[in-house]
Amino acid sequence: KKGAIYTSLFFLRHLKTNYNRDNIISGQEDSDILSGQRLMNLPPSNFRFDSVLCSPLKRCRATIGLIPDSNIPSISYMNELSERNMGVLEGVNKFKARELYPSLFCGNKVDISASIPNGESIYDVQQRLKKIVDYIRANQEKNILIC
Repeated sequence: KKGAIYTSLFFLRHLKTNYNRDNIISGQEDSDILSGQRLMNLPPSNFRFDSVLCSPLKRCRATIGLIPDSNIPSISYMNELSERNMGVLEGVNKFKARELYPSLFCGNKVDISASIPNGESIYDVQQRLKKIVDYIRANQEKNILIC
């Protein structure tokens, strides 16, 4: 369309955490990123994101903090970008969790469609992510980084 604004979305997953290393399910429970890590393939210094949307969890904040300030005008921390609340599984070793709650797993992974006690359903996650889509549509920015 003539005059249409096209948005490019860039997604960045947080760096490896203590929980990742120790096979602990984190969900919204927070953990630090492992020291000594760095981001690969950083944008060139003359590239600037129009906005950065970031989960408020410290693992995401620390990851975003590794991007040079010259690439980022400002950061919006949005609770909607937090990971899925994993309820009774949060903070539990994955192997122990599989023993305790086998019906919540499909192989070695948490079944995405499982109803996790005291946690969020995948439907709940989808509903809160709709707010992010609405934000992106309303702001019509060109280059958006999401962590």
